[in-house]
Amino acid sequence: MRKNISKMLLSALLSLCAALIATSTVAQDKVTPDEAKKIAKEAYIFNYPLVMMYRTMYLQAIDTKSKSYSGGFGKWLHLGTSSPKDTDIAANDLTLAYGS
Repeated sequence: MRKNISKMLLSALLSLCAALIATSTVAQDKVTPDEAKKIAKEAYIFNYPLVMMYRTMYLQAIDTKSKSYSGGFGKWLHLGTSSPKDTDIAANDLTLAYGS
């Protein structure tokens, strides 16, 4: 299941990059490989948090087979204090999420 989510996230990012490149080519005829790489990098940096937040929402509220499933939308599940072993939080440094 996680492989499917990863593939879905990757295809969403690639689609976004393609759309950005397509819209930028309207203003100019050709995009150099360096410009395309720069655009893709900026799109990845900008959209990574959005995709990770969607991943968290999917695992906690939609995927009923996920160990993170909390009962769906509109349900509150209090599990107590979080620890670094919890991988649901989208952060580049998980220790920041726990005040360490």
